[in-house]
Amino acid sequence: MAWLLAALAVANVALIAGMFYGWVPMGRTGRRLLGFVVLGMFPLLWGSAAFSHNFNRIKQVEFCATCHVMSEHVASLKVPDETVALAPLHYQNNFVPQETACYFCHTSYTWFGPVKGKISGIRHIWVYYFKGPPDPINLHIYDPYENRDCLRCHGKSKRWNNQPVHNMRPGLKDEILAGTKRCLDSGCHSEAHLIASEIAAAAEEDW
Repeated sequence: MAWLLAALAVANVALIAGMFYGWVPMGRTGRRLLGFVVLGMFPLLWGSAAFSHNFNRIKQVEFCATCHVMSEHVASLKVPDETVALAPLHYQNNFVPQETACYFCHTSYTWFGPVKGKISGIRHIWVYYFKGPPDPINLHIYDPYENRDCLRCHGKSKRWNNQPVHNMRPGLKDEILAGTKRCLDSGCHSEAHLIASEIAAAAEEDW
């Protein structure tokens, strides 16, 4: 796809040059039509194709792994004991799509969730280049992880609703559903990714 887009871009440049230098003999109407295609339709179609290609690519776990700051977080998906943290538990048991696991969990489940996700990506670039690469061990998301992003899958699950720990006191489950009691609070699911020496072996595996 990338090669096709590059070839189309080269073809467009050639058409622009041909129109500008008069290499392609044509009348006034033909030049106007060619100008409309070259300067109007082509950039729109090429831009749409490029956006679609890159939008799908950045959803892949492999794309996240290309950033060395995120390499340990990606490696944590393959921690041998998947029960120690949420990320490997969901990834290794295929509770989320494995190819797009990062995108699936870190894109808010709202109408503008994907847009906000892209804005956060731009913010990552700003922080990286203007404030310096963050320490992977102390990496945190900008905003607290919302319960709704967990409950979009778990909220209607019979297993989740009948889990004794979610019903250990009256009203607890209602607090979780309302978001006043966070799923990632200490004592609950406080460990999302395991970033420690235990994942060294997994970190060496190529993605």
